[in-house]
Amino acid sequence: MAITAYIGVPGSGKSYEVVKSVIIPAVASGRRIVSNIYGLNHEAIIQYCYKNKLISDDISPGEIIHIENERVMSSDFIRLREIRINHSASQVI
Repeated sequence: MAITAYIGVPGSGKSYEVVKSVIIPAVASGRRIVSNIYGLNHEAIIQYCYKNKLISDDISPGEIIHIENERVMSSDFIRLREIRINHSASQVI
Protein backbone atom coordinates (compact mmCIF):
# COMPACT_ATOMS: atom_id res chain seq x y z
CA MET A 1 0.00 0.00 0.00
CA ALA A 2 1.33 3.43 -0.89
CA ILE A 3 1.49 6.26 1.63
CA THR A 4 0.79 9.78 0.41
CA ALA A 5 1.93 12.78 2.44
CA TYR A 6 0.05 16.06 2.27
CA ILE A 7 2.46 18.82 3.20
CA GLY A 8 2.24 22.60 3.21
CA VAL A 9 2.02 25.70 5.34
CA PRO A 10 -0.83 26.06 7.84
CA GLY A 11 -4.07 27.03 6.11
CA SER A 12 -3.05 25.78 2.66
CA GLY A 13 -5.85 23.19 2.43
CA LYS A 14 -4.10 19.95 3.37
CA SER A 15 -6.89 18.67 5.63
CA TYR A 16 -9.58 19.77 3.18
CA GLU A 17 -7.91 17.92 0.32
CA VAL A 18 -7.48 14.72 2.36
CA VAL A 19 -11.11 14.78 3.50
CA LYS A 20 -12.39 15.48 -0.02
CA SER A 21 -10.13 13.14 -1.98
CA VAL A 22 -9.32 10.33 0.46
CA ILE A 23 -11.54 10.13 3.55
CA ILE A 24 -14.99 10.69 2.01
CA PRO A 25 -14.43 8.15 -0.81
CA ALA A 26 -12.97 5.64 1.68
CA VAL A 27 -15.91 5.98 4.10
CA ALA A 28 -18.33 5.71 1.16
CA SER A 29 -16.71 2.43 0.10
CA GLY A 30 -16.82 0.94 3.62
CA ARG A 31 -13.14 1.32 4.52
CA ARG A 32 -11.64 1.88 7.97
CA ILE A 33 -9.80 5.19 8.32
CA VAL A 34 -7.23 6.02 10.99
CA SER A 35 -6.63 9.77 11.15
CA ASN A 36 -5.16 12.45 13.37
CA ILE A 37 -7.16 15.26 11.73
CA TYR A 38 -8.60 17.36 14.56
CA GLY A 39 -12.37 17.88 14.34
CA LEU A 40 -13.10 15.10 11.86
CA ASN A 41 -16.83 14.35 12.25
CA HIS A 42 -17.66 10.76 11.32
CA GLU A 43 -21.45 11.23 11.48
CA ALA A 44 -21.33 14.37 9.32
CA ILE A 45 -19.24 12.55 6.72
CA ILE A 46 -21.69 9.63 6.64
CA GLN A 47 -24.64 12.04 6.28
CA TYR A 48 -22.80 13.82 3.45
CA CYS A 49 -22.17 10.49 1.71
CA TYR A 50 -25.84 9.47 1.92
CA LYS A 51 -27.10 12.93 0.91
CA ASN A 52 -24.87 12.90 -2.18
CA LYS A 53 -25.61 9.23 -2.96
CA LEU A 54 -21.99 8.17 -2.55
CA ILE A 55 -22.84 5.05 -0.51
CA SER A 56 -24.56 2.21 -2.35
CA ASP A 57 -27.28 0.20 -0.64
CA ASP A 58 -25.15 -2.94 -0.38
CA ILE A 59 -22.23 -1.27 1.47
CA SER A 60 -22.09 -0.15 5.09
CA PRO A 61 -20.23 3.13 5.62
CA GLY A 62 -16.66 2.86 6.83
CA GLU A 63 -15.46 3.85 10.26
CA ILE A 64 -13.10 6.62 11.33
CA ILE A 65 -10.71 6.03 14.19
CA HIS A 66 -9.25 9.25 15.59
CA ILE A 67 -5.79 9.20 17.13
CA GLU A 68 -3.80 11.92 18.86
CA ASN A 69 -0.65 13.39 17.30
CA GLU A 70 1.46 12.00 20.14
CA ARG A 71 0.38 8.46 19.22
CA VAL A 72 1.30 8.96 15.56
CA MET A 73 4.79 10.04 16.57
CA SER A 74 5.47 7.00 18.78
CA SER A 75 7.94 4.43 17.49
CA ASP A 76 5.43 1.59 17.66
CA PHE A 77 2.58 3.35 15.85
CA ILE A 78 2.56 1.29 12.66
CA ARG A 79 3.42 -2.35 13.05
CA LEU A 80 3.20 -3.47 9.44
CA ARG A 81 3.34 -7.18 10.22
CA GLU A 82 0.34 -6.92 12.56
CA ILE A 83 -1.59 -4.81 10.06
CA ARG A 84 -0.98 -7.32 7.27
CA ILE A 85 -1.93 -10.30 9.40
CA ASN A 86 -4.80 -8.94 11.48
CA HIS A 87 -6.29 -6.19 9.33
CA SER A 88 -5.53 -7.00 5.72
CA ALA A 89 -8.59 -5.04 4.54
CA SER A 90 -7.81 -1.96 6.65
CA GLN A 91 -6.31 1.28 5.46
CA VAL A 92 -4.04 3.56 7.44
CA ILE A 93 -4.10 7.19 6.30
